[in-house]
Amino acid sequence: MASAAWEQRNERARALGYDSYYDYRAHDYGRSESKLSGERLRAARGHAGFEDLRAWAREGGETVSRIVERDSKGRRKVVEIQYVDDRGFRAFRLRGHKVSDRSLRALRAELEALDVDVDAYEGVWGPP
Repeated sequence: MASAAWEQRNERARALGYDSYYDYRAHDYGRSESKLSGERLRAARGHAGFEDLRAWAREGGETVSRIVERDSKGRRKVVEIQYVDDRGFRAFRLRGHKVSDRSLRALRAELEALDVDVDAYEGVWGPP
C-alpha cells in the first residue's frame, strides 16, 4: 500500500491534469508538454541517483552539474549531475540528504578518486 505522502503527491498531480505523480515526473515535473525520453526520463522518474552514478563512474569520465530546484531559503533541493564517458551520456538526480554539503563533498572526492573530471560549478559542489 502506498504511503499517505505518496497518495497526496498523486492527488496533486491529478489536480494538475496528470494521471499520477509518476506521469507528472515523466513530464519533467510539469515543465514539458510531452513525456521525456531516454536518460532524461530515467532521471525524472527518480530511477537514476547516487548509487547509479557511483557504479557508472568506475570507468572514469566527466560531469556537468546543475541545481534543478532550491527551497525557499535558497538551499539545494534537487541536483542533476550529467555524466559523460565513452559509453555515452547519463543524467542522475540527487535529492534529500544526498544534496547536503557533506554528501556532495564525499561524492566529489569519490568521483575524483575514480579519475572522473568533476566540473567546477560551486553552486553544486560548494556552498549552496
